[in-house]
Amino acid sequence: MGISILKAMASDLVVISSGTGGSVELFVDGESDMVFKSEDTQDLAEKLTLLLGNLLFASDMGLNSLNRCRQQYRFSDTLTTSQAQLCEEVGQNS
Repeated sequence: MGISILKAMASDLVVISSGTGGSVELFVDGESDMVFKSEDTQDLAEKLTLLLGNLLFASDMGLNSLNRCRQQYRFSDTLTTSQAQLCEEVGQNS
């Protein structure tokens, strides 16, 4: 799970993603996030145009993203896991 995605959600920003990789479970396309078809620049352009052309819609999606983040994720758990992984990596490289 990408911490940068969670930080964007917590900042009431709309995340635009290709929906590939491990973070796909974070997205609710059209409700709190925008997912475009991987490697489809036309689809990405359409999503960006939709958001830029309707700032109220984008703002509502950002609030939905924030609410989804608050309901489903706790940063203390995520940070604890990240810190544990970092400590493990540092220990292995010493």
